[in-house]
Amino acid sequence: MQPLSAILFIVFLSTSASHAAGIQKWVDKDGRSHYGERPPSELKSDEIKGSRSVVDPVPSSPAVVLYSTSRCGYCKKAKAFMDANKIRYREYDIEKTASARQRHKQMGGRGVPLLVMNGKTVQGFSERRYTKFFGL
Repeated sequence: MQPLSAILFIVFLSTSASHAAGIQKWVDKDGRSHYGERPPSELKSDEIKGSRSVVDPVPSSPAVVLYSTSRCGYCKKAKAFMDANKIRYREYDIEKTASARQRHKQMGGRGVPLLVMNGKTVQGFSERRYTKFFGL
């Protein structure tokens, strides 16, 4: 029975590690530090050792949540818009995290990007809609 327990433990550890995305830290052009699963491709990032991404089902801060995927060009435009307007946000990749995918679905997400702020949502990317959404 002991060898079977050891094998199950090893399998558990290897599957847990493969599903846990590491947290990255990067600094934007304004010198602000950011943390998340995926830094912007043009910026250098450092992995925070021993960290794992854990999705908070009801994020408390910042107030803006972005549901995205790594291959989405409109998601990159949404992030660039928020960065340019100094809007803090928390990003969740719905392809990498099951709980983010579930929350995205609960919020009525039919695609990405999906922004959520104060219970209101905006789907897709449009500079005009984002300007109105954020009250800029």
